[in-house]
Amino acid sequence: MHDGAPAHIHRSVKQVLRKTFTDERVISRDFPTSWPPHSPDLTPCVFWLWGFIKDQVYRKQPGTLSHLKDSIIRHVRGINEDLLRSAVEHTVLRMERVVENHGTHIGIM
Repeated sequence: MHDGAPAHIHRSVKQVLRKTFTDERVISRDFPTSWPPHSPDLTPCVFWLWGFIKDQVYRKQPGTLSHLKDSIIRHVRGINEDLLRSAVEHTVLRMERVVENHGTHIGIM
């Protein structure tokens, strides 16, 4: 999946998947078990960590690549337990929303 584009599966690939794994074990479009839309947005690193770190790092513009790397490392190491717990709790809420919406787009929480 690239830039939110849906996966493209050729008929011959679908036939092999069905023969090898059965419909119930394949998670893909055109199979009974669909992959949630924009599923990378369901992970804490995508919906929280990258934005959080970017905001922290760019408060003071890093002057060099070395300063940028050091700042990223310092801010990642400085994330406290409460922030991590909150990110995980929001992940659970997002998963519940996906289930409630039967795998359709959940919108912004």
